[in-house]
Amino acid sequence: MTEPLLKVRGVQTFYGKIQALKGIDMDVNALWWTKDSMFVNPNEVRYIGRLHGICTFTVAIIYTTLFENMILKKAFCTSGCSSRRILKMKKQGWQVNYPYDVLRICDAPYDGVCVLCQDTIEGDHSTFECKCAHICMGCLRKHYASLHRCTICKTEVNQEMLKNEVRIYNAIQFDQEDAWYETIVMRS
Repeated sequence: MTEPLLKVRGVQTFYGKIQALKGIDMDVNALWWTKDSMFVNPNEVRYIGRLHGICTFTVAIIYTTLFENMILKKAFCTSGCSSRRILKMKKQGWQVNYPYDVLRICDAPYDGVCVLCQDTIEGDHSTFECKCAHICMGCLRKHYASLHRCTICKTEVNQEMLKNEVRIYNAIQFDQEDAWYETIVMRS
């Protein structure tokens, strides 16, 4: 074996250079393999449960959900996950999701218009926590920096969280094939 083993609370793991019990950027990174077994980072078990909407003290349910999602190549990223990491996971065939806090993204049909551009909304659109203003994702991606309040009820929007969630949405929605095609078309 060429990589040094890292001793974590009496358990030998094959992680070598990463810090033990470090925070995670995606739920699947909380799984640790040892020579004899696998287990979830004990500091992250409850957080992973909340990430998946599981509020229980029975950690077996959290483990089961995490293992099932790994088999299906599904991952949930945390708010600190970098866009580069999301793109890398998608390139390897993973379906990456994020439990948005500020944005309420919906792809269900909506009969109204976007409050910013006044065009009919088709496809993904969003509201804020107040659920007043429906905004098409194109407008939200372009104008998120100037949206300090809901355009209808004037409820304040957490600007840092909004910026981060739009960044994550952009990374999750980024399509490698379309970007490659657009690059080729733009060059010619």
